[in-house]
Formats: sequence, structure tokens, C-alpha cells
Amino acid sequence: MDTALQLIGCFAAAAMFALLFRTPLRLIIPASLSAVAGYALSLWAGARINAEWAGIFFGSLLSALIGEWLARKLRAPATIFLTVAVIPMVPGAGLYNTMLALIQNRYVDAAAAGSNTMLAAGAIALGLSMAASTAYAFRRGRSTSAGTGDPPASR
Repeated sequence: MDTALQLIGCFAAAAMFALLFRTPLRLIIPASLSAVAGYALSLWAGARINAEWAGIFFGSLLSALIGEWLARKLRAPATIFLTVAVIPMVPGAGLYNTMLALIQNRYVDAAAAGSNTMLAAGAIALGLSMAASTAYAFRRGRSTSAGTGDPPASR
């Protein structure tokens, strides 16, 4: 029940951020569902691997791949789906805990929380960039194979 409640909250948060970013209404539900899929994988993989940053990497990779696919399917910019889908995985609590520990002069705690936060942020960035590279390579491969195969005529 706890996981289901988290996924419902994830959908609601992603939908609210989509509204905040003025996402077209027809794209809010698909973008929010991609966020839920990525977050669900993030929770599962993080618990399975026992590393939160690894779960976040796989979750952001899945969200970004779904976002790239939805962008082509729904003829919309991929950025709409990517920004909404990554919101639930952003390590906001980690940033807060890092700053709180620094203000309270608990430097060991700040270093631990800060390193976990940076790992999570790096995992998001890596997942997004790998998905974008994969989508670009796929599009490029399809556009070259879609040609006639004839070499260009020389003059």
C-alpha cells in the first residue's frame, strides 16, 4: 500500500509540475505516466541493488526513453516529457539535509548527505544523456536506412 501511495503521489506531483510549466493539456497525463514508470523502476531498482543512486539512474533512463518515444508519437518536444518525468527523482531532501548539516556545523553529516545528493544528481544527468544519445542514434540510423541506397549523382 505504501508503494501505491507513493506512485499516486508521484503522478499528482508530476501533473502539478506539468501545469506549472504550462504543458499542453493533452500531454499532461502521458508525461505524468512516464514519471510514474521511471519512479517505480527507481524505487524497485534502488531497493534491489541497495543503492539509491543506481535506482535513480535506471528510473531516469526509463523515463527519458519513454519521453523520447512519446515525443515522436505525440509530435511534441521531448523536453516537455523529460522535465516532468525527472521531477520525482530530484534529490531535494538530500540538498536540504546537506545545507542543514552545514549550517549546524555537522560537517561529516554534510559530506555524507552531499555526496549522496551529488551521486543522485549525476545519475539523473547520466540517465537523461544516455537516453538522448540512444534516441539520436536510433533516429539517425532510421534516416540513413530509409534512403534509396543510391549514391548521390556526381556532376
